[in-house]
Amino acid sequence: MRILVLGGSQFLGRAIASHACAADHDVTCAARGLAGPIAAGARLIRIDRDVADGLAPLAGETFDAVVDVSRHPGQVGRAVAALGGPAIIAAVAAPARLRRLHDARHHTGLRGRPNLTTTG
Repeated sequence: MRILVLGGSQFLGRAIASHACAADHDVTCAARGLAGPIAAGARLIRIDRDVADGLAPLAGETFDAVVDVSRHPGQVGRAVAALGGPAIIAAVAAPARLRRLHDARHHTGLRGRPNLTTTG
């Protein structure tokens, strides 16, 4: 399975990427690459989610699943809008933030039930 981990160079993202690599998945970590190394066996695509076109380096890439470990609902909403398609977005966020995530989807023009799996 081709898995994209948005983040992947810090605590939770790195652990998820490491586990996925150990399970023989094709793992890509998308991050600024400043916080630390990514998991062994993963590929790094440098992005910056704090700029308007920060996810542009992912254009043309396809993934079977996307794991987003951001704690910022706006970043998750922009990722859902930018990546679209059949990808599954797994947002790791506190339940109180899910309403803000839904609002972020609404403000980016997305409608309907979010395609999300949540923990936390």
